Amino acid sequence: MDQQRRVIMFVALSMGIWIAYATFVLPQFMPPRPPVAKVAPVDSEAFDGPVSALAPLNVIPEIAAPKDAQAPAVVEHPVKTVELGSTDPTTGYFIKVELNSRGAAVENVTLNDERYPEFGQRGTPLRLIGHNPLVEQKTFALQVPTLDSQLGGLPTDIIAWEVVDAETTPDAVTFRLITADGKIELRKRYEIEKAPADKKLDNQLRDTWVDGYRLKLSITAKNLGSAQTTFAYLLRGPAALPLEDAPNTYKYRDIRLGFLRPDNGIDASLFNTKTAVQEKKAEKPSTWLRPLSYIGVDTQYFAALVRPEGDQQKSPTVMASRAEVLKEGRYDGQADISVVLDSTPVALNAGDEITHEYSLYSLPKRQALLTALKAEAVLDYGWFQPIVLLMLWIFDSLHSIGLSYGLAIIGLTIIIRTLLYPLTRHQIRTMEKMKEHQPELKILHEKMKKDPESLTTEERQKMQSIQLKMMGGCLPLLLQMPIFIALYRALQVSVDLRMAPMHVFGSWTSWIDNLASPDRLFQFGFAIPWLEWSEFNLLPLLSTGLMIVNQKLTMPPPVDEEQRIQQKTMNFTMAIMGAMFYRVPSGLCVYIITSSAWGMIERALLKKFTPVTDTTKTPSADENSSGSGNSGFGGASGSGKPAGPPDKPGMFDGFKQKIRELQEMADKQGSVSRDTNRPNPPRDNRKGKGRK
Repeated sequence: MDQQRRVIMFVALSMGIWIAYATFVLPQFMPPRPPVAKVAPVDSEAFDGPVSALAPLNVIPEIAAPKDAQAPAVVEHPVKTVELGSTDPTTGYFIKVELNSRGAAVENVTLNDERYPEFGQRGTPLRLIGHNPLVEQKTFALQVPTLDSQLGGLPTDIIAWEVVDAETTPDAVTFRLITADGKIELRKRYEIEKAPADKKLDNQLRDTWVDGYRLKLSITAKNLGSAQTTFAYLLRGPAALPLEDAPNTYKYRDIRLGFLRPDNGIDASLFNTKTAVQEKKAEKPSTWLRPLSYIGVDTQYFAALVRPEGDQQKSPTVMASRAEVLKEGRYDGQADISVVLDSTPVALNAGDEITHEYSLYSLPKRQALLTALKAEAVLDYGWFQPIVLLMLWIFDSLHSIGLSYGLAIIGLTIIIRTLLYPLTRHQIRTMEKMKEHQPELKILHEKMKKDPESLTTEERQKMQSIQLKMMGGCLPLLLQMPIFIALYRALQVSVDLRMAPMHVFGSWTSWIDNLASPDRLFQFGFAIPWLEWSEFNLLPLLSTGLMIVNQKLTMPPPVDEEQRIQQKTMNFTMAIMGAMFYRVPSGLCVYIITSSAWGMIERALLKKFTPVTDTTKTPSADENSSGSGNSGFGGASGSGKPAGPPDKPGMFDGFKQKIRELQEMADKQGSVSRDTNRPNPPRDNRKGKGRK
């Protein structure tokens, strides 16, 4: 009955663990599909009131005829597309910017570095801004609500601006818009930079020269009338950044903010997408009023940050800023978001003009580039930042000598296992010693199974007598946990490991074409309910299988039913871990597989080449006086003569040692059996002379 209860408890515990995992842990990675929110249409009439009271730039209305028949006519300009820079990396440009005269806004920004292709499309340059064609809102779209009535009822981010051909070059373009009454002139000028001619156009320059990723915007307003007017506007930040490998990524899109302190320091902050969606639904959006050093949107490997130029402490350009939900996604965290900057109102006298400047940096998340912007917090290495940086340095060093990043992970594993070899050797010897003394522990359990407290004390004393330190055996595993977590983090933040294939022999590439994502051996063609797995990942299964095999090789056999249930529970826990690891990056699985295989080889070699532990004991007085048992195998002869010096080792010494160990074990088992099975001495019932 005890065994049946234990089995029932084991099954109940297993089901409880799985239900808890599916209820509380799994939704954190794969939350349920939210209900589709209905978005109310936005009225295209002119806005009244101050800019700060204006609704966010959520939906751009369709172009329609002005509702006010008396609105002044506005000069119509043709819609044009202007390109700055190039997608050819040899031209000296780092980016290509496509602009549209409708709204004088940014259609898209493309990186031309061959190291940053579109996800899953090698050879195609990555479109970092304006990636999603379903998002209608544009980057650097400008709204001036006080001018809408002077533009035929159309907002400034919809109407077509004039392209000033005289100020258009391959590096710059100017858009101009004049109100129908001729009182206000708006100008938007965009500029990019080419790499200096005296600099070598290589990866080092692309990884350090941040101005190559800069798009400069100048907004100028001039009062052409005779009366004073107030100028204020809304400016949208970067829009429609790509969400790569959404089912498996640890990070979607976040808003990054850097607030200026009075001492010119920066307070970095993160505002996640899920919170922005929830605030939108509750109609309680957050507004940030502190002076900005930078603000923008970042993804797993890239960022698009806007920096207001000028002294933002004394004369801030931006009065307030807030998050803007552009398009809701399948889950709240997958929504497409941007930011809106609310400018500080400026009074313009007749003939005065004001210019505000902004810089948009569309770049990979590299240390040197973000340091130049004082935005190092965007990298977010986590708690184990020193270990992560050390790993990335090892990766880069191994890669610089010609190894692929897949082989670099294998090399890192070998380096770590080599450094931990003394601890691993101690662990293996501890486990082997446990196996050697397992029969004695089993006898101890059988002898004292009715007295658990005494059993615990005796077992602890037995461990101390054979010098077993279990924490010392677990130390290699504990030391590898920070390395394991740091490697996972490195795969998630290093843009060099993004889409890095597993090159092994020359140009041959295995099915592992992205070390930062699951291996995806093949597609199921359907999604597994509840788990939503749609592809078969082989490496997590191999990793879990090797961990279970390693556990069986290192753990001693159970001595009672309780230990059997404990080991079954550990195996079940391993299976749950395998399910949790099913979507981890393949580079992490390569590390686990290499580490497990290396550990098995180490164990086999240590068992083969390590000399047998000398377990010979000094014979006791009883053993020396006895004429049987150990005669002819060591310390004393059958006649009771004292032991002399040891003989020279012979070819049968190992065999004699094994025989001695078997005899000692048999004697101990017989002694224990007599003590446990015969608690009282047998009575002699024979009647005879001289017996009482």
